[in-house]
Amino acid sequence: MSLDITRAPDADVEVCYNVAGVLKKSLALGRHTVDVTNVSQPCLKVSPECSISGAVSIARYLAETAEGSKLKDGLEDVKILQWLEWAQNSLRPALITLEDKGVPVGILQRTVVQRASLKKKRAATVESLENALAYLQDNMGETAVVGKAMSLADYVVGAYACNALKMLGGESTKTFEKLQKWADNVAPSSRVVDPIVKAKKTLEKVESKLRPKPIVNGMESRIEAVFTKALHKAFPMVSEKVPVAK
Repeated sequence: MSLDITRAPDADVEVCYNVAGVLKKSLALGRHTVDVTNVSQPCLKVSPECSISGAVSIARYLAETAEGSKLKDGLEDVKILQWLEWAQNSLRPALITLEDKGVPVGILQRTVVQRASLKKKRAATVESLENALAYLQDNMGETAVVGKAMSLADYVVGAYACNALKMLGGESTKTFEKLQKWADNVAPSSRVVDPIVKAKKTLEKVESKLRPKPIVNGMESRIEAVFTKALHKAFPMVSEKVPVAK
C-alpha cells in the first residue's frame, strides 16, 4: 500500500506507521494525492480508484482489514472511536501548532508582529496540551485506554501522546508519570521511526532522479549578462565610460 505524506504532520505519519507496525503491514511512501483538500493529511492508496485520507481513518482501515487483528473489539468499538476522535480534536491540533518552529513561510520571513503572535499562540497551545494529557491520564484505564487489553485507541492516541510528551520536555515526566509509562509501551519506537526515515530517503532518491538537471556550466556568466543588459537598458549612461570632468 502506498502512503502519501505530502505536507502531513510528523505525528500523523508516526500514527500510521505505528499501527501498521503492530499489524505487521508494510507501507511504501509515494506521491498520489491529487485532491488539494487532503494535501496536509496522510493519504493511503488502497486501490487504483480508492484512497483514504487522515491518520485515524487509515488506522481504522488497517485494523479492520488485518487478519486476526486484536486491535478491535466489538463491545468496545464506541469507546475506542470516542478516544480516536478525542485525539484528533484535542492532541493533533496542538501538535501541528507546536511543530511550526517559526520558520519563514515560502520565501517571506515572518514579521515581528507575526512572530510575537506565534509565540503567544504557542504558549497557549502548551497549556492546552498539558490539560489534554491530564484528561487522558485521569480517564484512561490502568493499563490501556479502553478496557484492559491494548486496542487501536492505544496505538493511535499513544503515538500522539508520545509526541506531546516529547514537545513538553523533561518537566512533563513527573507530572505525567503514569502516562509516560503507558506511552513507552505503545508509542512509536525505533521499529517505527527507522522505517519512516528509510522510506523518506528512498523516496527522495527516486524523485531526485526525475527532477530536471540544472544547467551549471556558464550559469554565472549568463545571469551576469542578463542583469548587465537590464541595467544598461534602465540606465544608458552607465553603458559608456564617461570622463570624470563631465
